[in-house]
Amino acid sequence: MFHVSHPAYVYKRWLNRSLDILNTLTSDQLNVDGAAYLRELEQLSHEFLSEICGETEQFNVEALHRGTGVQNFVFNLLDYRLWRELNAGQSFDGKGLNNPEIKKHFDGFQFSPSRTSVEHYFPQTDPSGANKMGDDVHRFGNLCLISPSSNSRLSNYSPADKKKFYVETERAESLKQAIMMSYKEWGPDGQGLNNIESHEHAMLTLLKEHRDKTLPTRK
Repeated sequence: MFHVSHPAYVYKRWLNRSLDILNTLTSDQLNVDGAAYLRELEQLSHEFLSEICGETEQFNVEALHRGTGVQNFVFNLLDYRLWRELNAGQSFDGKGLNNPEIKKHFDGFQFSPSRTSVEHYFPQTDPSGANKMGDDVHRFGNLCLISPSSNSRLSNYSPADKKKFYVETERAESLKQAIMMSYKEWGPDGQGLNNIESHEHAMLTLLKEHRDKTLPTRK
């Protein structure tokens, strides 16, 4: 997750920190407690998310309502948390592994350095050139991470046509995207807009819970 979020950095801050943590946890017999190492790596991801969404009690959601300006790390971290929580039986806005399509994409999920492009699931402009959602098109609930080639090919497709493409290719590019595609309606008004807002609330809640693990204990 760290690597695919920062594949081109010459100076990989996460890697230096990860090796330092590993060195600290390694015994004289070169044994490492894997569970302890995982906890420390998750704590490191908490710190990185805090740098993006703020370290105070107030979670800065505006940092995530920026369309293509949202950092790839946020989407990859969210996919990691979705993978972990779905595996533990949790659902999000009623969407879990009881859904066959989500289960299929969950079973085949892998992190990939090729997913570097933020997609607007409901497009910024439809084939007629209209922008039906206005600024709401950039909301985090309407965003997911895919490959640049897919984004270029599907940029103006409707959500229904995008879903059809991924059904025919039998893949989804991220767990967030798989959950988004499980909604029957997705759009600028009515139930479609309600679904975007419900999905967004579930995703932001999960990220906020992750970020809040770095906050000092309140007395």
